[in-house]
Amino acid sequence: MYLYNITLQRATGITHAVHGNFSGTKQQEIAVARGKIIELLRPDPNTGKVYTLLTCEAFGIVRSFMPFRLTGSNKDYLIVGSDSGRVVVLEYIPSKNVFEKVQQETFGKSGCRRIVPGQYLAVNPKGRAFMIGAVEKQKLVYIMNRDSQARLTISSPLEAHKSNTLVYHMVGVDVGFDNPLFACIEMDYEDADQDSTGEAARGANQLLTYYELDLGLNHVVRKYSEPLEEHANFLIAVPGGNEGPSGILICSENYITYKNFGDQPDIRCPIPQRRNDLDDPDRGILFVCSASHKTKNLFFFLAQTEQGDIFKINLEVDDDMVTEIKLKYFDTVPVASAMCVLKTGFLFVASEFGNHCLYQIAHLGDDDDEPEFSSAMPLEEGDTFYFAPRPLKNLIEVDVLESLSPVMSCHIADFANEDTPQLAALCGRGPGSTFRLLRHGLEVSEMAKSDLPGNPNAVWTVKRNSEGRLLVGVGNRLRIYDLGKKKLLKKCENKHIPTLINGIYSVGSRIIVTDVQESVHWVRYRPRSDSQLVIFADDTNPRWIVHLAVLDASTVAVSDKFGNVTILRLPPNVIDDIEDDPSGNRALWDRGFLGGASQKCDVLCHFYVGEVVTCLQKATLIPGGSEGIVYSTISGSIGMLVPFASRDAYDFFQHLELHMRAEGLSLVGREHVHYRSQHYPVRNVIDGDLCEIFNSLEGTKQRSIAEEMDKTPSDIAKRLEDIRTRFAF
Repeated sequence: MYLYNITLQRATGITHAVHGNFSGTKQQEIAVARGKIIELLRPDPNTGKVYTLLTCEAFGIVRSFMPFRLTGSNKDYLIVGSDSGRVVVLEYIPSKNVFEKVQQETFGKSGCRRIVPGQYLAVNPKGRAFMIGAVEKQKLVYIMNRDSQARLTISSPLEAHKSNTLVYHMVGVDVGFDNPLFACIEMDYEDADQDSTGEAARGANQLLTYYELDLGLNHVVRKYSEPLEEHANFLIAVPGGNEGPSGILICSENYITYKNFGDQPDIRCPIPQRRNDLDDPDRGILFVCSASHKTKNLFFFLAQTEQGDIFKINLEVDDDMVTEIKLKYFDTVPVASAMCVLKTGFLFVASEFGNHCLYQIAHLGDDDDEPEFSSAMPLEEGDTFYFAPRPLKNLIEVDVLESLSPVMSCHIADFANEDTPQLAALCGRGPGSTFRLLRHGLEVSEMAKSDLPGNPNAVWTVKRNSEGRLLVGVGNRLRIYDLGKKKLLKKCENKHIPTLINGIYSVGSRIIVTDVQESVHWVRYRPRSDSQLVIFADDTNPRWIVHLAVLDASTVAVSDKFGNVTILRLPPNVIDDIEDDPSGNRALWDRGFLGGASQKCDVLCHFYVGEVVTCLQKATLIPGGSEGIVYSTISGSIGMLVPFASRDAYDFFQHLELHMRAEGLSLVGREHVHYRSQHYPVRNVIDGDLCEIFNSLEGTKQRSIAEEMDKTPSDIAKRLEDIRTRFAF
């Protein structure tokens, strides 16, 4: 079996969002990361509509994302940390409408590893250096400069490693043109690691650590470190130099604290909580994201809590000393993964789940009757402020970017009797959940919404007439119940599923059981004499199964929680007729092999999608089209794995894929074959996303690839279009 991967709709969820002047004009753009995709958006200041300038497949997982501007420049670069083991500086070229790699520096192994930098990124506000850090131990600082032709240059990395240290967040401190300074929230776990009683772990405190880059000595020093009173989750840099008092705001549980060097005392203010909150009253409040806005005359911050409430934060400054923190309830919007305040008066909110919104800031909230909370107000230790949430008052919604993220489940059928199948998707989380019906060529529309009395875990249909037998997975046990007069009667049980059953499927007389971390098991029911459930085949590799689709009696497609899709098939000579061994010994299926069943399935195809696949279904998307495996992901993307009609077609696309790999098209410096083989080697699947980039290559490169394949560019473009239109749209 050979398959071709087609993306029908790209991911719609946003993990990172930053704003800047990437095109070199005065108009601001928003750069967003959608997992493995980098996009550039431009809001129209007149209409408020958001337009997509550029969408690029990164062929790598974007882990961090920051804008960067050299001193005296009018253009922002984009620094990207990813799973490639490299840091990449991108420049947007408006004339070509492309991102170009200006610099690419390798510092570690590929993959999302805890000691390889890429998870955290902090930039010096004056554009002289940046720090890239790992979850544990490693931090690197790069100095940025210009050469004689005004091109961006990057230095060799300067190490700022600290063993046995976890990093929670890092930020570049605005110190004007003094030596660049970076602040990190860290935790030293060395004592806790050596203490078997657990006392050291319970008493461990986070540390606020400053790292200074000495430009004269070209060296990074650990300048200062102090323990934090509360558990902090992220930092906000305060403008410095001629624009503000400098320093940082530490966002921790229930409190926000201002810190700076010198004679500046710490200023601490409680985070207001909702009055009559329905949540646990003992639960703390955290800020989860923030946006800063500064002009020559003023600056303020917008910070959002984990309930979606936005607060405007102002600092009272007297003679370059901060004397007071003021918080004022601003508005409530869906919980965001990132927020951006634009100079044109817009607020872009990239929602964690659901649609993303662009808001017009109609009022700054200075003149309304909303109470203002201050660090100078007298409060006893442990007390806090309270506010009442309300509908939008300071913000006006001007545009919505539709997002399916997260797609929890989907099903394809002709619900509307239109002869063309539609895709029904369950999206979102909690009260923001939606049921959406997708049609080709039409916008997403919400068709129905029903309130439920509780929190359902599953919904399924039941036949009107049944034989009175029920197959149930309870923990790691597979049971068959019979319908008695007053209650269910347990008829038989299998206790050999390794961990936890998370799916049961029946195909004729075969039962397919998925385990939460030990892949797929094939089971047969033996009704005669002793009434047994016998596992006669399983997989050789562990797989953390999320969803399974039955392709035929011997073949299944499975997705796991790491973003892989695998096709498994039982070998033709598999024996599933359960009878006693004629020799008088144990049944053949009781004899283990490789720590499992006596027979093993084969891996036909394997492909790394890059996002957790939540649903798989064998379906036809167009009238008269061929069947394929349609999948949806937690990030909102929809794709299809389709079979090739002939071996000649597979050979053609395999050669095209090899030529495209040689072009090195990954924006983050990731090798394509390594990316698609993240956990297991890619097997018998051609990446259609890579092949379709052929149409956007320069003419000279298209002709070069076509000549090596003994084709013309138009022939290749036609083959790419034909395979898509044969299965999808």
